[in-house]
Amino acid sequence: MKNIFLTIFLVFNISESLLSQEIDIEANIKMDLFGNLSINAELLNLEKNQDEIVIDNEILIHNDFAKLIRGVKLNGVQLIEYKPVSKRINFVINLPKSKNSSYLKSSDFFITTINYLPILKSDFSKKKKFDLHFDFPKKFQVIYPDESDLQETYTYPPPIIAGDFIKNTILGFDVFTLENDFNKGKRVKEILTEIDNAFSFFQKFYPNITKKPKIIFIPIKTPDAKTLENAIVFDTKILDEKIPLQKRLIAHEVSHLWWGVGGITLDNRILTEGIAEYLALKYMDNIGEDKYVNNQKNVKLYHIEGNYDFKSALENKKNKKESFVYSYELAPLFLFDMESRGINVFNKLHEFYKNHYLNNSKIIPYQELLYFLNSENKYDLSFNLPDFYITENEGKLYVNCSINRINMVEVEFTNKLDYTYRDTLTFDNNIVKYEFNSQEFKKIIIDPDYQVLQTSRLNDVWNSENTSIFDKNNYYFKNTSLPIVLEKSEKFVDYLLSNSADKIEDFTCESNFGLTKKIKELKDEVDKDKNKSITGASTYLKVNNEYNRIEIKLTYLSEGKSKFVYFYLYFDKNYEYLQNFKLVANESEDIEDDYDN
Repeated sequence: MKNIFLTIFLVFNISESLLSQEIDIEANIKMDLFGNLSINAELLNLEKNQDEIVIDNEILIHNDFAKLIRGVKLNGVQLIEYKPVSKRINFVINLPKSKNSSYLKSSDFFITTINYLPILKSDFSKKKKFDLHFDFPKKFQVIYPDESDLQETYTYPPPIIAGDFIKNTILGFDVFTLENDFNKGKRVKEILTEIDNAFSFFQKFYPNITKKPKIIFIPIKTPDAKTLENAIVFDTKILDEKIPLQKRLIAHEVSHLWWGVGGITLDNRILTEGIAEYLALKYMDNIGEDKYVNNQKNVKLYHIEGNYDFKSALENKKNKKESFVYSYELAPLFLFDMESRGINVFNKLHEFYKNHYLNNSKIIPYQELLYFLNSENKYDLSFNLPDFYITENEGKLYVNCSINRINMVEVEFTNKLDYTYRDTLTFDNNIVKYEFNSQEFKKIIIDPDYQVLQTSRLNDVWNSENTSIFDKNNYYFKNTSLPIVLEKSEKFVDYLLSNSADKIEDFTCESNFGLTKKIKELKDEVDKDKNKSITGASTYLKVNNEYNRIEIKLTYLSEGKSKFVYFYLYFDKNYEYLQNFKLVANESEDIEDDYDN
C-alpha cells in the first residue's frame, strides 16, 4: 500500500515538475481603475549570473530587481536591457498620457500590445510559454489571453485585451463586441461570412490550423486590424455599413494566422506583410475580383514610383513611411513579378510552410525563404528595377530599357489605320532600344496589361494626337477632371524643366522667401542636367478643408538615365496662388496622408 501511495506521490511531483518546466514566464498582473499595471513576474529559466533580460523601452525596472545596462534593438524592436538581480521582478507600468494605440484605456475597454513582461535576451526570438494571472476591475474582463489562449506559445508577451464585451458565436467564431456596437449585428454577420470564406480558402493549402480565431471589434483607431495568436482584432470603423466591406483587409489579416504570429514568423516584417498582402490579392482573384486585383497592383505601382531595390529594402534601415511602402506595396509586387518570371510563388509558399510549421519554435531568417523561393535561380533580388520608356527624335520613336540585362515587355501599337496589335520586345546587353517611324503610328503603350515591375510608368505612353506630359503616364487613374489642375501642373513643370529665366514669384501670392527658396533649390538641382528631356508625369488632386494639394510625379532623362521627382503643390481653394511646396523624397510624410488616393 505504501508503494502505491509512493508511486502516486512521485508521479504527481514529476508531472508538476514537468509542467513547471514548460512555463518560461509566470506573472500576476493587476490593473487599477486608471489603467496602470502592477506586475509581479518570475522568469523560471533565468540563470542570474549568466542571463540578461529585455523589456519595452517605455518601462523602467527598479535596480532592486535589475540593473540597467543599455538600450538595445532586437528584430526591429526597441528595448531596454537589464542584468537581473533575482528571478522574481516587480514593477509598475503607467498608462501613457500621450496618444498611443499600443496602450489604450477607455471607460469600457483596455488594450496593450507592448512588451510588458521581461524576457531573457537569449530567448527573445523563440516561442515561449506564459502563465498569466489577471486581477482587473470587474468591468474589465480579460478576453485575451484567456486560459485556452495561454495553452499556446508566443514569441512576445501576448497582448492584453479586456473590457465590457458581449460574446456571440457566429459561424464557429467567438465574436466579441462592445455594448455600443451590439446593434450592428447585420454588419458583423457580413464580416464573419467573409472571414469564414477567407479562412476556408487558406485552410485548403495550410490545413494545419483548424481552430477558428476569436474575432474582436474594438476602437483601436490605427491600424485598421491586427492579427494575434488565435485572434483577429478589427477597428470598429469596419462596422460602419456606409463603408464598403474591406474584403482584401479581411483576407490579409486571416492569412497572418499562417504567415505571421499565428504560424511561421519571419525575422523581417516587410516580407511577412508582403506575403500577407500577396495572399490576400490571390484570395480576391479566387473569388472573381480580378479587376480589383489588377487595379490594386496598379495603385501599388504608382506608390512605389521611383528606383527601389528589393534587396536593399529588406536589408537597410527604413523610416515609417518607407517601411509602409516596402511592406504593402513593393514586397507583394515583387512576389507577383517572380510569378510572372515562371516561379509558382503561391505553391512554393505552401511548400515552405509545410516544411517548417512543425519547427516553429523560433523566428525564421527571411533569407531562408527567399532562397527557397528562388531555388531554381530564376530571379535576381539584387538588381534595381528596369525602366521602360518612349523617346522621340527627328521623326523616330524609341522604346528604351534602362538596364542592360535580359528584360521582356509587351508593347501595344495602334497604327494610322486604327489597327491595334501587340509585340513582345526583348532587351539584353546588345539591344537596349527599338526604333520605329513615328509617321506610322497613332499610339504606343508599353506594358498595357501592367504585367512587368519597373521603375516608372510615367513615360510609357506616346500619342501623336495628345502631347501633354500628363498623358504619357500609364495608370488607370488620372486626375484630369478639373482643367485648372492640369493648367497649374503644366505651368509649374514647364517652369521647373525650362532653361528660361521664369520667375518663381509668378506662382506665389507674395514674396515668400522660404517657399521660393525650396522651389529654387529643386530647380537648381534639375538644371544641373543641361541635356535633360522630360519623359512623363502624373498629377493627382487631394482636396482638404484647408487647401487643395496637387501631387505631381515626373521623370526626365539625363545622360541616358531616368530621374524621378515627386512633390506637392499646395494651393488655396480657388487655385489663385501657391501657398506651400514640399519635395516628398526629402521629407517624411504621414502615411495615412500619402496612401489614401
